[in-house]
Amino acid sequence: MNEIITSLFAFPTAIFSVAMGMAVLYWLLVIAGAVDVDLLHIGDHDVGHHGGDHDSHAGTNPNALLEFLRVGQVPLTIIVSLFVFIGWIGCLAASTFVRPHVPGWSWLIFGFLALIGSVVVAYVSTGIVVRPLAMLFSLKDEPTAQHLIGKVVGLTSATITTTYGTARHDRTNGEDLILNVGCEPHHQFKRGDQAVVMEYDRATGVYRIAPLPHTRPDFLTAPAADPAQISAPPARLDQ
Repeated sequence: MNEIITSLFAFPTAIFSVAMGMAVLYWLLVIAGAVDVDLLHIGDHDVGHHGGDHDSHAGTNPNALLEFLRVGQVPLTIIVSLFVFIGWIGCLAASTFVRPHVPGWSWLIFGFLALIGSVVVAYVSTGIVVRPLAMLFSLKDEPTAQHLIGKVVGLTSATITTTYGTARHDRTNGEDLILNVGCEPHHQFKRGDQAVVMEYDRATGVYRIAPLPHTRPDFLTAPAADPAQISAPPARLDQ
């Protein structure tokens, strides 16, 4: 027991012990309702910019190392807590069971090797553990392209062409989605205008947008159809 306590506060376990204490305190605050689970939220959801099983991948990070940890798909606090816990277990095991067999003069070298090994094991293990969690969170929160059809977006780029433009969709949970959008040549948009999503081009990852009906210049000024002309029967050709 004394060896375990000594190992907790010895290098390199002490590094993870401090982080582990902070993680435990954080989750106690989560249980008490003082802080949110996703306190360290990272990244906007860039929908339609990446391919994959879904039409949109929320928070996909271009860095492969972070993608392996599902950063942006799983709350960062969960990822960090798992990483710290696994690294702490690895360092503690090395300090408790391996250190007694290492000569005193080489302990510092072994400590650095144990730290590096624990970080690598924690990284790989965390990536494996959070993989099913990423699927769970994506099924719960991630919108697909079909869900965005008919939604209203606000344009964030100065101009919109047939292949280029950006727009923002405000979700009910308070998160913003940044979309790659395009429009027909005869439509004219500027930054700040609102539009409606009509369809999604899977090949290009672009959402096709159109003006809202009440924003068309002729929406209120277009002449109404004459009921008499609508109800009148067509003229006979033999008359």
